[in-house]
Amino acid sequence: MHLPWKSSFEGHIICTYYIRSTKHYTGNNWSQIVAPRGKDLEHLAGMLADLKDTDVQTFLYVNNHFEGSAPRTIQRIEERLSR
Repeated sequence: MHLPWKSSFEGHIICTYYIRSTKHYTGNNWSQIVAPRGKDLEHLAGMLADLKDTDVQTFLYVNNHFEGSAPRTIQRIEERLSR
């Protein structure tokens, strides 16, 4: 399967996804989404779905700086993956 967004290194898929900090939007309150990244999440969910169809062990790390709340971002990713 061709995955146009990946780069390979000795059989490993390496994908780096970086989004700028949302700290100045949250006031250090990380309990809510303050910078929704719907398009980025759609793209990410597509990449994860592609990887699910391969034998690649995949780990996803999410922190508060992506949208303002890591647990809520994970929930939003899960919603997109279940479609």
